Amino acid sequence: MHSDLYTTVAQVLPVLLLALMWDSAYLERLRGQQRPSRRLVPDSGFRWAKPRVRAYTLSIAILIMADVLLVVLVLAGAVPDSAAVRALVVAGLVVALASLTFRIWFDVVEATRADPPAPDPAPDPGPGPAPGPDSNPGPPPP
Repeated sequence: MHSDLYTTVAQVLPVLLLALMWDSAYLERLRGQQRPSRRLVPDSGFRWAKPRVRAYTLSIAILIMADVLLVVLVLAGAVPDSAAVRALVVAGLVVALASLTFRIWFDVVEATRADPPAPDPAPDPGPGPAPGPDSNPGPPPP
C-alpha cells in the first residue's frame, strides 16, 4: 500500500533537486550579485549573504539526497516500512517543496518589482599591466 508513496517520492525528489539547483540560472545570478552582510553594511546589507545562502542551499540539497537514499533503501527492502520512515520521507518532500516555493516566490517578486534593481557593476579589473616598450608600438613600418 505504501510502496506507491516511495516510488512516487523516488521519482519526484530528484526532479525537485534539479529545479532547486539549476532553475533559471540561479547559481550564475547568485555569483554575479554583490551581497554584503548586514554586519558589514548595516543600512543596505543582506540577511541572506552568500555564506548563509551557501550553507542553506547545500543543507537542503544534502537533505533531499538523504531522503532519496532512504526511499531507495525502503524500496530495496534494506529499511523496513514504518510510520516513522513515512514521516521522514514526507518531511523531506515538504522541505523540498517549501524551498522551491520560496525560490519561486522570491524570483517572481524580484522580476516584477516596479523599480527593478540596477545590475551589479562589473568588478574593476585593476590597473592592468604597466606600459612597456612594446605597449604602444605606433604605426606599422612601411
